Amino acid sequence: MSTSTQVRKGQDQLISNLALRNLIGVSGILLPILVFLADAWLNHAQNFQPSISDYYYANGLPSDLFVGILFALSFFLLSYRGYEKSDNRAATLAGFFALGVALLPCNETAYAIDKIHLLAAASMLLVFAYMSLIEFPKFTKGAAFSTLSLTNKFRKGIFILCGCIMLLALAACLYVVLTTTDVERKEMTIIYKLETICLWAFGLSWLVKGEFYRQSIQIIRPASTQLKQ
Repeated sequence: MSTSTQVRKGQDQLISNLALRNLIGVSGILLPILVFLADAWLNHAQNFQPSISDYYYANGLPSDLFVGILFALSFFLLSYRGYEKSDNRAATLAGFFALGVALLPCNETAYAIDKIHLLAAASMLLVFAYMSLIEFPKFTKGAAFSTLSLTNKFRKGIFILCGCIMLLALAACLYVVLTTTDVERKEMTIIYKLETICLWAFGLSWLVKGEFYRQSIQIIRPASTQLKQ
């Protein structure tokens, strides 16, 4: 294989990975928003469901969106190939956990399924936090923080911040579960809000990893040039 072919293949793979990272990030950010808006619009819901998983039981589109976005997220994660094996293994593991969340919905009447669902959801979010804290900052290849460019300092800071937010949100979820009743949690919808914070932090870290801002500029600049012409 010629050198130019190898370079082109590497570029194609890089672009594919960037797009995949952005799709993963967008999926995480949109999930809690779309299921709520669909429930409010079609079912006239006036408040959030107790948790994001409870949208599985909402009538019509909210349920379809919940399952569909999780299936898409699982597919994106299972298709993702990072630069290190540990990155790939973490993404694959998160993909299987996302599939478990979709296929085994929360169910108070089926104890085993309900606990497996909760375990899969918590494990998925923990893997996301691990990737943001451990895997994503590896792009600096051990370089001292002070030697990094301003952009790379910003990126590394975002990864660590998002990972910490996810862990804090998960810890808060555990605290709420241990200190409140089911009725209180449903009235406060606190689990939905904490899960949303966790997913938005997850989504932001993947968008930064996928260089979403640079990809957007590359799309906007040619479009603006054509308009001027």
